[in-house]
Amino acid sequence: MGCGAPYTQQQSATYDIQLEYSIDYGQSWDLVQQECVPSSSDCSHTLVSSQYSSFLFTNWRRLTVQLSSPAISNNTEIRWRQPASAMGIEWALDDLYLGVQCPGFCHGHGKCTKANGHYQGLVCGGNSDGQPCAKSFLYNKQTYHGCTRDGREATDNRLWCATTANYNTGRKWGYCICGVCQCDPGYSGKSCETVTRALPHYLNESFENDLSSSKWGWVAGGSVDVTCGTVASGSSIVFNLGRSRLLETVDLDLTRSSTLQFTIQVGSSRSGCPRPTDSTENIYLQYSTNGGVTWKTMKTFQYNSGTRPSQQNIVLLNATKTQSTRIRWYQPKASGSNTDVWALDDVYINSVFTALPVGDDFDPIRNLLWKFYTGSKVEPFCSSSANVLHFSYSYTATTRFASTVSLRLTPSTYIQFDIVVDCGQTLPSSTAYVTLQFSTDSGNSWKTLDNGCSPLSSNCGTYRRPSVYRSGLFSKWRRVTISLNDTQLVSSPLTSVQLRWLGYSSSTAYDWAIDNVYIGEGCPGLCSGHGRCAVNGTCVCDQGYSGSQCSFYATSRPTQIKERFDQTVSPSVSVTGGRLGTDCGVLSASTAMTFNLAGERELMTIDMNASAVHFIEFSYNTGSSSSSTICTAMRSNNQVPVNEYSLDGGVSWTILKDLRYYYTYRSPTVINIPVPQAARTESTRFRMWQFGFFTSGTAAWALDDMVIGGFVTANDSYLSETFEPLQESNWLFFPGGQVTTGNCNATTPALYFDGSGEGQQHATTKIFSVELQPLVLVNATLDASLPTG
Repeated sequence: MGCGAPYTQQQSATYDIQLEYSIDYGQSWDLVQQECVPSSSDCSHTLVSSQYSSFLFTNWRRLTVQLSSPAISNNTEIRWRQPASAMGIEWALDDLYLGVQCPGFCHGHGKCTKANGHYQGLVCGGNSDGQPCAKSFLYNKQTYHGCTRDGREATDNRLWCATTANYNTGRKWGYCICGVCQCDPGYSGKSCETVTRALPHYLNESFENDLSSSKWGWVAGGSVDVTCGTVASGSSIVFNLGRSRLLETVDLDLTRSSTLQFTIQVGSSRSGCPRPTDSTENIYLQYSTNGGVTWKTMKTFQYNSGTRPSQQNIVLLNATKTQSTRIRWYQPKASGSNTDVWALDDVYINSVFTALPVGDDFDPIRNLLWKFYTGSKVEPFCSSSANVLHFSYSYTATTRFASTVSLRLTPSTYIQFDIVVDCGQTLPSSTAYVTLQFSTDSGNSWKTLDNGCSPLSSNCGTYRRPSVYRSGLFSKWRRVTISLNDTQLVSSPLTSVQLRWLGYSSSTAYDWAIDNVYIGEGCPGLCSGHGRCAVNGTCVCDQGYSGSQCSFYATSRPTQIKERFDQTVSPSVSVTGGRLGTDCGVLSASTAMTFNLAGERELMTIDMNASAVHFIEFSYNTGSSSSSTICTAMRSNNQVPVNEYSLDGGVSWTILKDLRYYYTYRSPTVINIPVPQAARTESTRFRMWQFGFFTSGTAAWALDDMVIGGFVTANDSYLSETFEPLQESNWLFFPGGQVTTGNCNATTPALYFDGSGEGQQHATTKIFSVELQPLVLVNATLDASLPTG
């Protein structure tokens, strides 16, 4: 009707097509089928009135209408009528069949054609539609071996049979002569009951974009917008048009499904979203297992059920779990457009709880893992070499998140993923972050997976960051590996858990993305922190690493790391939240690495060969001697930096030393931390970091002249230095010194300290072995007025 033209307010009931019958040679006409919904009468299933709205039927639809007894006569006429006042509205009919019923109404997936006068193996009508005749059956006191007219001579005199062995007790029967089904593509069988094509076995829809025909077979009276506010997240589908409204899924294979979830809102306090006013405007959740021929109601949403969003978790009835089932939300009557409004959001039909392990590298996306991924696109992002799940601020969704289906977890489960937040940002915002959450109640409530831990404020034993991933530290791709046993989730029921990555909703414009998600038992050695877990339980190693645990590295690792923080920082360390400068004063000489920027703060080394490393040494202070606000001192031990080491590429960390008693470091202090034997491996990384997120200039600290080393080789039993030129390998640090000729009357190059500037001035040698009765010869002068010697 209307040939696909959109609905307009003028398309009132006068445009409807009425399917009518007459049994008095056209003198009077009645509708073939009267409406029947649960609120109006005791209906075994919903019946739609045979008055068809131009709003509902703008595209071709097959209708199957069963004639009721008043319309059955020897002189019945059928007509389709549109009132004369509806001139100009086009409509058409096709594939008309009027005759005896086909078995099972062809399950809604075929056309009924003329009966051939023979029993085809299935009955129709009666109370056993679509079932075969019993091979023999007892009726009254006689046994029959086929179809009979006995007992129906006074009514329709049609052939019938029982579908059980004893009609007298079971009273199950149907007609033997039926129409013949001509099945649609993808269906076969005498009643088109067999599905021969793959149907989707789950559905997820967040209504952030236009509706997809791969999910929805019929929508009327609804559109995606925010008229009723936020129902679950972002936009929703709002039903506010026309006199009948519905949303119907395509046929789904629900044989492995258990739950239907969605959020519904009936009306709203917002302007333009008035709720229904009486029970004739209720909304019905229904299902059909015969292609929409008949519908049964699962739940009714009353017109006065409240205007707040309500999340529904419907356990699917066994009757819905067929190879071809449709679900619909149906409002048979509404007063008109912009009245009796309701909205849906976040519709999800699941399959059974997904068994571990599961994973997704988004090439392409594994839809079976995800319930929703609102506000995202699968595409490359932030220099990724392949597709990732990218959540862009420029997309229409107001809330951006990815939530998994329900999973069966165990305490030994690991969660691993790559994440980037606010790509390339070096000055992070406090409102640019992503939180990893969990739910054990089908998404009704969510909690942060890990709130983090600081032993100085609790009894958790180890330092651990919360599962909140902020710009700055995560503004480059970074892998996260979480042991479920270390989180608060381990104390919750683990049989049905959903995980969610949620972007913070704010005015801050930032993008974020995740990739290489893995949930399952840990891979061998957790891939040594240099690879990701694949769903088959093996490691996919990072570039440069190999082996079953990614423990073999192609090139040698440094055996010592030394940083002066003068002009640049070597590739051996990475810094977040810090910068070179003198904001916290001069510690040794020239600039230091000052950690006073907003956000998280961390200095981390690459993996090094620490087999012979004995100590970590550095100059350190907190706060500034001046009253400057760019380097204010710490106020409690909860703010102090922590020194740690990792043997598995940063997956897990062990404390070396936390710099508590912060007030003792208000002036530059040299700190030496012994490295225990357990940390001396061929692949150890070290870090110094501060627990928490800080505003600019607060709880600031600075490092200078850092060395990780202390090993002695056979060549380190002596030291000889003439400064012609200076041998860097002989010295750890010489702040304030420079090699010159002519100062202090020196006739050859010497290491000269002019006494200018702030901070310490010293020359510290490398570590070397001192034998008995050592001989130390130094040619030095402490003042230019003194003679050399």
